[in-house]
Amino acid sequence: MYFLQTNKKEKTYIGLFLSLIIIFSSAVTSWAAYDEVSSYPVYRGLINPQENMKKLNITDANGDSRLYFAVGLGLMSAPNSKFNPSHTMSEMEALAAIVNATGMETQIEIANGNWKTGYIEMATSLGIITEEEQTLGLSAPDAPFSNLITAEKFNRWLSSAIKVQSAYTADPDNTVTRSNAASAFYNNKEKIAELKGYTLIKGEIVDQKTVTEDSKNKQVTTIKQDAGGFINLLSENNIPVIKDGNLSRDITLLSKGERANIYYKDSQTQFTISEYINFQNTSGIFQSLTGDTITITDFEGKIKTYKTHPDMVILEAEGEIGNKGKTRPIQAKDLIFNQDVELAVKNNLVHEITSYIPRDSDLDGYIPPESRLITGVVLDVTQNYITFTDSKMYIINSDTFILKDSVLSDYRDIKEGDRVKLFFDDIYSITATRVEVEGQQRQADTIIKGTIDSYSSGRGELVIKSVSQLNGDRWVEADKSYTKLKLNGTVYDGNKKVTTSKLKDYKDQEIYALLAKNQNNPTIEKANIRRGAAVSFSEEISKVDFPGSYLNIETNLINFTEGTLIVKDGRIVTTGNLQEKVGAYVESGTNKNASLIVMSNTQYSKDATDYPYKIYRGTVQDIFDYSILLNNDKSQRHYYLMTGAKWDTVRATKDSPRIAYTDNTVIYDSDFNKGQGKVIEVRDFRDSKYEGSKYDITPNYFDRQVYVVTRDDVAVSINFLSQTGYTEVNTQNVMTAKVAEFNEEARTFTVKEVSKYNALRGIFVSQQTTEVIDISKASIIKGSNEVPKRALGELVDKKVKIVYKQNTTKANNAIAVIVE
Repeated sequence: MYFLQTNKKEKTYIGLFLSLIIIFSSAVTSWAAYDEVSSYPVYRGLINPQENMKKLNITDANGDSRLYFAVGLGLMSAPNSKFNPSHTMSEMEALAAIVNATGMETQIEIANGNWKTGYIEMATSLGIITEEEQTLGLSAPDAPFSNLITAEKFNRWLSSAIKVQSAYTADPDNTVTRSNAASAFYNNKEKIAELKGYTLIKGEIVDQKTVTEDSKNKQVTTIKQDAGGFINLLSENNIPVIKDGNLSRDITLLSKGERANIYYKDSQTQFTISEYINFQNTSGIFQSLTGDTITITDFEGKIKTYKTHPDMVILEAEGEIGNKGKTRPIQAKDLIFNQDVELAVKNNLVHEITSYIPRDSDLDGYIPPESRLITGVVLDVTQNYITFTDSKMYIINSDTFILKDSVLSDYRDIKEGDRVKLFFDDIYSITATRVEVEGQQRQADTIIKGTIDSYSSGRGELVIKSVSQLNGDRWVEADKSYTKLKLNGTVYDGNKKVTTSKLKDYKDQEIYALLAKNQNNPTIEKANIRRGAAVSFSEEISKVDFPGSYLNIETNLINFTEGTLIVKDGRIVTTGNLQEKVGAYVESGTNKNASLIVMSNTQYSKDATDYPYKIYRGTVQDIFDYSILLNNDKSQRHYYLMTGAKWDTVRATKDSPRIAYTDNTVIYDSDFNKGQGKVIEVRDFRDSKYEGSKYDITPNYFDRQVYVVTRDDVAVSINFLSQTGYTEVNTQNVMTAKVAEFNEEARTFTVKEVSKYNALRGIFVSQQTTEVIDISKASIIKGSNEVPKRALGELVDKKVKIVYKQNTTKANNAIAVIVE
């Protein structure tokens, strides 16, 4: 069992905790509410499901799930469980259903038991019908609007009611059946659900499991939302489920890979409708594969074209269609004109192409290891899984080779937004044997804004005027080189993609753009056109609501969409990577739709529990074989621990903190010989064991002040410093920055793009300065090792976290520098 994840790494541990609870559920009677331990927002079922089940009981649905939508949202009814889908509708019946779709039927006052008059008056006030239509409709007072409704009139009324253009589903003059009406309503389900006060959640089912809550087994269904993020449906047979036009309370009828629409209102899941689509196989003769379009000729001579899925798999099989032999993965260039092919199509996209070649008895069918390759952009990564932005998940484990910058690494060095290659030993496995991080293609090197001037389709170049560049949380005048930019990515107006041919319509509109280096030339990776004047915020994100697609910052609700530009620690990411309790700069229009969200230093947030580094400050109580015991002032019995950016005071115990070290740990005495310093050999350090013993009368290190930097709780460096200033630990600050220059003679770093941790606000705050850092006594850590002094020049342009003591008269004194 597992949980998919988006933005909180501690969820891996929660998932493990839940698994253990489930395994041992027979031994316990109850446990905490599932909401308290769920990885994602929990949506529960109905308190009284019988009422909705009775309302939704339709015996003549004939497999049409759309009828349940119309009944479930109260647009139409099914008296005595009969919907009568083939019955035609009068104008009055249609008008009542359309008014119901607006959600305004609750405002109708029924006078003298005549419901029709109230609906007609409401329809008139809403502009659904004209005064002329009202007059004609009332020409027969005893039977108003008694004519049969035509498709043209029904769709015109519906469009006026919901303020969305509804398309004809039949010939305009055709009469409308109840089934036609339900179909038209369902085609506009997003708008109608909104008007009726429902939250409509659309997405793919990615996991199902059983949990125990209050001694009861309940079903958890995890949904990957189309709008970004995940939710959990918690069912105790109290969520009506419609699948294949049938009604049930068994949510396990839904399966992984299936799509569903969930209708949520009044803090209860009212019902869910499955949109299950099976793969459909089609075959023919291969003609071409150009871009994302494949063309085949079927076996009756008809030419057919299909769009391809971005992660489409291409296989070559021995044999013939219907008699497939051994297969192997190939590339698009290996497809052969007039070759027999079979396409696996789902949601109108080709997910797999199988090409056929005659069997060759001389071939042994051997497939080399790591011969299957899949590439993608990382949405989330844990020690067990990598999830791509297309929601595909692949398994990694301790045996998976992970390479970054051609150096062996681990999963924590894979970041959201990274482009990666996954290699597999066979074509069916989802367990990667090797992962390669492709570099920094998804880096947002520069963030700019300006006004659109023109677009040259021939050069693919966007011209922008009055360009500003984001520096921390301030906009400064940008270099002139940013006025003409190649357009490599997509431009959005809110959530709507803007074609290049339409850019001319946005002349003089303000645009935000994320720029990446492409052959050292800045290109636009993604852009967003803002509506209204700019409104900016610079504070901690207190809440991210994925079902609602909004975040909370400075007590303001800001909406985000697919088109919002989102940057996380310098990487271009998606809405699913938004994170709470981190500092952010957000800029939106007056409509509160975010154009730009920039999150910084997220690895040091309160939620970043898998950050591998810890920094201890204390005194040496004792030395053992490959471990040391820390203490502090004997009268206080505490030590200091920094896990993110804040020092915590922790009470020392008899055996804590006992920290392991290895033969690779760098042990340094920074104060030796009046600050000249010296490296202490590990074997010599081990010889000083049991210094805390009362029998050792000449200890070398006992009670000396020390800083210990650990990675995965093993010491990378142990640095002895002066015992003075011991109580000043909270005056020691934390900054993040980029190394601009290394002065070998002075042993200093000059750093830029500085953000300093503000303990009062609990976030990093951008500084419009450069800083000089004295690193002569600092432990400088990269990965699991300390950087040799001779190699410090290689850190120029690297991002670093610096723990330092502020010095107002000269360079700040670094204590620890961690290279990210």
